[in-house]
Amino acid sequence: MTDHGALIGKHFQDADVAAFRGQLGKANVDDEIDDARTFYEHLDAGVLVGVEKSSGLVSMIQLHRNGTDGYKQFAGALPAGLAFDGDLASVKVALGEPATAKPSMAVYHRGGHSLAVNFDKAGRAKSVCFYA
Repeated sequence: MTDHGALIGKHFQDADVAAFRGQLGKANVDDEIDDARTFYEHLDAGVLVGVEKSSGLVSMIQLHRNGTDGYKQFAGALPAGLAFDGDLASVKVALGEPATAKPSMAVYHRGGHSLAVNFDKAGRAKSVCFYA
């Protein structure tokens, strides 16, 4: 299992990042949506990778549930036994009390990165995002 949080802050060409991206297949590259980052959209793998333009460092990895923003579902393991479609209560059981909780997300700070679980309007997890 990949420790997605451990990839945050590593260079895009780092061997660990390259090994992870190698599992994801084809990516659409979008460098116009954000002046500071280039996004690699692995729609079929359910993964979005954000890379800082100035440094080449990975600043975010987002894992998607099927159908979220046009992504297929990420097939790998989510951290701490999380599951897509879990609610805030199940996220709290897995990860503890969040630093920030709203109906749309729960945010946790972990060492050198943060983790956000994003919820749909029904309160079910639709994505997990690791970011700097």
